[in-house]
Amino acid sequence: SINLMVLLWTVPTQAESWLRYEVPDWAEKPDAKDLQGWSELDLVKFQIAGMPLGWKLLNGVLVLVPKLVLWLALVPSGVHYLMETAGIVDVLVNAMALTFVLDIDELLFAQLTTVATRHVMENMEELPLFDISTEEEEEDDEVLERYQSEELARGRWAKLAVVLPRRLVTVLVLQMLFMITYYVRNCERREDGSWVSKAMHLPEDLSFRPAQLMFGIEPRSEKIPFWTMPG
Repeated sequence: SINLMVLLWTVPTQAESWLRYEVPDWAEKPDAKDLQGWSELDLVKFQIAGMPLGWKLLNGVLVLVPKLVLWLALVPSGVHYLMETAGIVDVLVNAMALTFVLDIDELLFAQLTTVATRHVMENMEELPLFDISTEEEEEDDEVLERYQSEELARGRWAKLAVVLPRRLVTVLVLQMLFMITYYVRNCERREDGSWVSKAMHLPEDLSFRPAQLMFGIEPRSEKIPFWTMPG
């Protein structure tokens, strides 16, 4: 979902062709095809390019928003479910089940899309985000001077930001937030500093409500608890 958001934001908001026919300039086309074992389809290139505003909005509404809703619905509930699981084997099994649910969209794409669609997506080239033609034309002295001014002059924190695994940090921060949310919502702290479960109440209405179940909305409960922490 984050990658899709970055893509929709980064892609130029204008109509551009995502398809081009690229003939090699280093040899005649028949010779290049025989040498590389290419077919005509290999000369057809797909590359991310500009997208009109209407298509961006359509992708946001039909693709991005459902993915975010699915993530917001399943991840907090999944973390809650894993925190309630005691055995290590059950935790691993339930974690794999949660991963399967989050990967349903990729499974549907792999099984239900056409061969042509999968070929286009597998051979889609990335959007070039920068131009290095200026660096390619620089002399050795200019390259060394720019390296010393831009790379060696960086501070310690700037260098750390380059090597720090941002995705790992994001996962750890989200995990910490979800665990804190779990303890705040479901536990209470005693005077000795320990955290114990809050008193548990039965719901007043046992009707099945999928939206409340997916988004972790607690139903109205009875006032008298059926279980309290001993001691």
